[in-house]
Amino acid sequence: MELIKRRIQDRMKELKMRQDELALKAGISQSTVNRVLNSPTKNRLDTIQKIADALRLPLEYLIAEDEKKALLYLSIYNMNDEDLQETSFYIEKEIDDSQLHEYTKYGEWEVAK
Repeated sequence: MELIKRRIQDRMKELKMRQDELALKAGISQSTVNRVLNSPTKNRLDTIQKIADALRLPLEYLIAEDEKKALLYLSIYNMNDEDLQETSFYIEKEIDDSQLHEYTKYGEWEVAK
């Protein structure tokens, strides 16, 4: 996924961070960082999580395939507790019982009964 590579590189540029600095901060080798950037589809999720933590980004932002969702994850991650609580309250208020969904054990959404 080129998105992971682009998002990592954009954040590194923003933080003025080199690959060796990212590796040190993430507790992984520089070759692992290089592999993530050059072969983003062949990486372990825990490695991506370490990189996300080192870059102070949510994992979901790095792996989201939809750009709007990625930006939403980033916005939520950066909210303070008060704003997060207010946003959650607003969303819950807007959803009435007929719109509620539940997550099944199979990872699919279905309308709650």
